Amino acid sequence: MKKNTFLKFFDFLYNKIICCFLTKNSTSKLNFTKFNEINHKDYLSRSRHFYWRHWLTLSFLLMTIVLTNSTASAQGVMRGIVPVLLPKGGSGVDGDAFAHSPAGYENVGDLFDSQHPGIEGHGVINPFTGELLYPEVSFFLQDRYINDLTIFTKSNKINDNPNMYTWGPGNSPNKNEIQNAGAHFSYGDPKLGGLSTDLWCLFAGDRQVTTGSSYIDFEFLQKSLTMTGATTSTNGTITGGSGGFTSLGTQGGRTVGDILLTIEFTNGGGDANAVIRVWTAKAGGGYEYVIHPNSEFLGRIFITNNTSPTHVPFDVYGSDPNGTGIGGDYGVNQWAEGAINLSQVFAAVQDPCFSLSTLFIRTRSSGNSQQSELKDFPGAPIQFKVDSNPKAVAVATNPACNGGFGSINLTVTGGLLPYTYSWTGPNNFTADTEDLTTILAGTYHWEVKNSKGCIATGSVVLVEPPPIVVSSATAVNPKCNAGTDGSISIIATGGTGSLMYSKDNGLTYQASNVFSGLAAGSYLWAVKDVNNCVLKGTVTISQPTDIAASAVANNPLCFGVANTGFTITASGGTGTLMYSKDNGATYVASSVFSGLSAGTYSWKVKDANECVKSGTVTISIPADIAAAAVA
Repeated sequence: MKKNTFLKFFDFLYNKIICCFLTKNSTSKLNFTKFNEINHKDYLSRSRHFYWRHWLTLSFLLMTIVLTNSTASAQGVMRGIVPVLLPKGGSGVDGDAFAHSPAGYENVGDLFDSQHPGIEGHGVINPFTGELLYPEVSFFLQDRYINDLTIFTKSNKINDNPNMYTWGPGNSPNKNEIQNAGAHFSYGDPKLGGLSTDLWCLFAGDRQVTTGSSYIDFEFLQKSLTMTGATTSTNGTITGGSGGFTSLGTQGGRTVGDILLTIEFTNGGGDANAVIRVWTAKAGGGYEYVIHPNSEFLGRIFITNNTSPTHVPFDVYGSDPNGTGIGGDYGVNQWAEGAINLSQVFAAVQDPCFSLSTLFIRTRSSGNSQQSELKDFPGAPIQFKVDSNPKAVAVATNPACNGGFGSINLTVTGGLLPYTYSWTGPNNFTADTEDLTTILAGTYHWEVKNSKGCIATGSVVLVEPPPIVVSSATAVNPKCNAGTDGSISIIATGGTGSLMYSKDNGLTYQASNVFSGLAAGSYLWAVKDVNNCVLKGTVTISQPTDIAASAVANNPLCFGVANTGFTITASGGTGTLMYSKDNGATYVASSVFSGLSAGTYSWKVKDANECVKSGTVTISIPADIAAAAVA
């Protein structure tokens, strides 16, 4: 049977390597053509010796392949221009910490801009004072390298639950000592080919020595991770203490999809590697960081180490070459910088609707996930908030009146534009606008979706005030015809606040619900509340019929006739009518007055409401006949 390619490959390597293990003399003695001339005992001894070497060599080859495969996902120097808004002109990941250099980066920003050190320049840190130019989005951590206050204590491994991590004062091996580290966040600049919706993180970290293997972790956590037990100064600097960490992550102390980006200085070599691990659920239960090939993130990650000595405006492991007490120098290959497109990387490994809360910078002992021990960290985990999900706040304007219209103003932030909207409400209501107007009271549910499909939902209730209810509008009629002593009383409840009342269809209002001094007629009443909600109605004031009366004198035909007087004929009014011949001084039930002397009488007629009708009547008596007898 022919050997397969894999075995041929090992035979070839074995023949090459075995020549390095065996001496010239021993090689010359392995003359297989003389096998039959060698006694069997000697042959077995030589064979055993030969095969032991053979398998030792193969074991070495297998180990080499395994180790090679374990770092196959690491990627070396990835220089380039990070297309961000700040620093201006983007940021060069180029092995040089200064803007406008090296060649090819003349118009590109960086950590420092010595030509324009302030905010008008192309840096994020003032190269002379160390001031952060954008403190709201930049973070700088500086740690002690002697009598370090913040190292990991006991055994803390990268796959352990962060809630079990412990920390305190101590010292780390030089290769694991980190003094200065930082991060800067900025969105992409479309003018440089970036996406305005992509959030980038620029990061950098150092090491004390350039020999040995050093590993600096930048862990991006979706849920918050904070320190416990630390004492701090007024500016937040850790001054002492010891304790642990508190993580809000619920999946092994983290959240599936969390990202661990590691800068690897392997074997003290020149070029740093970038290794990306993703927090992943294991098939048999539990969680672990799993390496993802960097080929998944081309153009989303940049990394390099410094290729020339670098002077910085802060201490570097006690170096002060100018004797100023300010600043220090890094040697070649002593620090590394990089950038990660958080939006794109998280979308690739987890969910485009990701959120971030914490960046934890630290060092560890090796690149092996299971055995790697955490060593040093330069300061408390950096707390920040990034959320790819849209956030919406709905503000309702309730209807002012019962049965009236209200509105909802929806303010949306976060996530990636454009947004789409979906509303549902009472009576099969639907809408696809951001805001709602002229809508009735009820519960309205909204959904906002951004361009990546991330959704925010919520509901808002429009409440209408109780209706104005008039239980009665009662008229009191005038007592007499054409009288003005009528009134209206309105009994009303509901509405908002104090009610006001009107008898003239809303032209004028008063606080009292009673209107008096009214004549007969139809009145348009109105009731309104503080929101000018109005309820209207009609009430009629009636009046009794007018008293109609007349008086006729009973004049005698002859002088001396005894039945003189007058008679009043009357109708109308209210109730029984009463009559007076003496201008109302006295009243009697009879309308006939007799036995009166000649003269003018002021009569009156009144009803039960004391309504009076009056007039005059004159009784005339003929003169006596004067006669004389003539004899």
